Amino acid sequence: MLAVALWMFGVAIAVSGMVITVAMELYSLQFALGAVTASFIAIAAMRDYAEAENHAAVASRRSAVLVRHMGVLWGWAAVSVCIIYSTIMVWTQSWIPLFMVLVLACGVCMLIANLLDRDAAAGVTDARVIGFIDRVVWAQFVAIVLLIGALIAVGKFGAASFSGENKWAAMNVMLCTGLGLAIISGFSILNTVTGGTPLAELATTKMTDHGSASMKSKQPETQRRRRPAARIV
Repeated sequence: MLAVALWMFGVAIAVSGMVITVAMELYSLQFALGAVTASFIAIAAMRDYAEAENHAAVASRRSAVLVRHMGVLWGWAAVSVCIIYSTIMVWTQSWIPLFMVLVLACGVCMLIANLLDRDAAAGVTDARVIGFIDRVVWAQFVAIVLLIGALIAVGKFGAASFSGENKWAAMNVMLCTGLGLAIISGFSILNTVTGGTPLAELATTKMTDHGSASMKSKQPETQRRRRPAARIV
């Protein structure tokens, strides 16, 4: 409960800073604050993942850590966009659809993280779900890298590049959110490439080992029930 309260307080402080910088039209400072906030959330995800790994947590628990922090990133972006465009700035094209997409992404991440935590608490691991998350992480990382590369190529990657219709604030928030998601996804991929075991493989291995242990535990009982056939003289 304390961790949740601290996260809520931290997100509130970060959103307040975003609102103040937007009100003062400090383009670069708003972008820098958003990048620092997204990077902090990503670093917290890596720290919590390493802690779970040191405690030999199951694959479901590790995956839940990454997915939950992705949800925090989406939630921070949703709250920032909502407060900025409902109180300070006017976007001629409605910002509500963007806000709904961010809320939906946050809700899906939090739901999946809670389901994975429930599976971990029950000692159950669904390799299909974790394998799906691994594929999403790869797709997310590639998509964000390509997007940022394209923006740099056309000269749009900057604090004030999207100034038309007052959409620069929302675009900066989205770029910073993408950076945070790319850091988390890259960390997961790097952990696998440099010797870590993929979460899906960990889940499959644990399920196989559990099944083998069950078979071994049943084998002696079966052998005890066998009796040698009577020898006919």
